[in-house]
Amino acid sequence: MGYTQSSVDHSVFFRRRDSEHSIVAVATDDMAVTGNSVATVNNFKAELKSYYDITDLGEIRWFLGFEIRRDRAARTISINQKAYIESMATKFGVDNGKNIYIPMLPGEVLSKDQSPFTPTPYAEMKNVPSMPASLEEALDCLEDDHSFLLKGDVFTKDVIETWLDYKRTKEVDAIRLRPHPYEFALYYDI
Repeated sequence: MGYTQSSVDHSVFFRRRDSEHSIVAVATDDMAVTGNSVATVNNFKAELKSYYDITDLGEIRWFLGFEIRRDRAARTISINQKAYIESMATKFGVDNGKNIYIPMLPGEVLSKDQSPFTPTPYAEMKNVPSMPASLEEALDCLEDDHSFLLKGDVFTKDVIETWLDYKRTKEVDAIRLRPHPYEFALYYDI
């Protein structure tokens, strides 16, 4: 059928033929197909039917436990992992856990348009904290601001302090004293 297997994910295949571009994700006996047009997808299905008996379930709604919703008018695709998360929680016996507060508004939509793209916003962003550059910095940030973890009685102050102490005494130096993989690529790779 002329598909090429992805070198990044071996269950994904793609084909470019004339003006048709299609991608197929395969999971055991399920497939998700996308293309640059409905005709491209229909051509793939017809071609596959010439080799195998297939059941066409129509536009994708579920794949590998993920719910997929498409709003063509708004040109958006949403993926919901609730069923997958609930099945994993049940599998590992943590399905009766407590809800926790996270310091981000539910439903918050982030986009690249919120990023600075002129010198003035860049200058204003200089005072906004960046990601921690090390485990030690991450632990310092957590120690300074962990009140959100105490809400809902999910963690106690003692648990957080014990965890911070353990990480500082057992892992900070172990990580800091070892070279980063990029250092190997720069200096040790021949």
